Amino acid sequence: MKPHLLHLLSLLLIITGLPAGTCLATDSKSQVQLALHKLYQFRFLDADSIISELETKHASDYIPAMARASYHWWSMISQEQNAEIRADYISNLLHAEQLINASSPNHLRDEQLFFLIHVHAYQLRLELMQGDYFRAYRNLNKSIRHIGASLGREEEYPAFLLTSGLYNYMTEYIRINHPLFRFYLLLHPRGSMPLGLKHLQMAADQDDKVLHTEARYFLMRIYLDLEDRPEKAMDYASWLTEMYPENLIYLYYHHHIASVLSMPDLVSVLEKKYFKALDYNRQLNTEQRAYFKNLLQPEFLE
Repeated sequence: MKPHLLHLLSLLLIITGLPAGTCLATDSKSQVQLALHKLYQFRFLDADSIISELETKHASDYIPAMARASYHWWSMISQEQNAEIRADYISNLLHAEQLINASSPNHLRDEQLFFLIHVHAYQLRLELMQGDYFRAYRNLNKSIRHIGASLGREEEYPAFLLTSGLYNYMTEYIRINHPLFRFYLLLHPRGSMPLGLKHLQMAADQDDKVLHTEARYFLMRIYLDLEDRPEKAMDYASWLTEMYPENLIYLYYHHHIASVLSMPDLVSVLEKKYFKALDYNRQLNTEQRAYFKNLLQPEFLE
């Protein structure tokens, strides 16, 4: 499979937050949710502190390892490439995979299957960033294989609404728009774009904060990047920045969509909000500040 197709598949296969899981005690699950919520708020120091405590208390559980990987992912997409962060990210993913397989060597529970999907999807996205297409292709196959095992189990485990929705939409989108790759897709279950959008909207309507936030982010990206319907993407971008006004990535996309829709007044408002959030956030390091300052350039407004 060519690199640009790998990028297309991975674009909507990486989830930045993860449900807390059912294997932890209730108080620990709420702490995982809180840590992920802090990441959405760009409160990196707070998230780091919460995850560190979970890692100490639950060293043999894979959920804190996945939460730490999520933390590293947000760190990586919030600054220029950093070899140390990348190494820690991969180390946590491999550790989580080892713990998942050790906890259930013969039969994976839905939760474990869900997290294995993301172990490989997380690795895939980094490998694409580094241009390592051989390993990316391998992890793509592993992630899709796990998704195939989860299809149809959305009612039993609602988090699968997210992965099933992305799989259904993306595989059918590629089949229609890139017919040369239909042979590859014959090796995997057939997708459906309408069903994918339905599953994602159902995920967006769930009570779980992480699940509905991720679903709305992906719906925004689909309508912006693939459906060419920025007016629909605007609905989700508005929700994301209203809920997380300090999230500079969400503000960046909201600003971009407003620019695409030729809404200069909103573009100006969002630019001010973006730089205010950047200036007032004391939990960003020097590298992150420089990265986000350069991300939104004045010529972007033209």
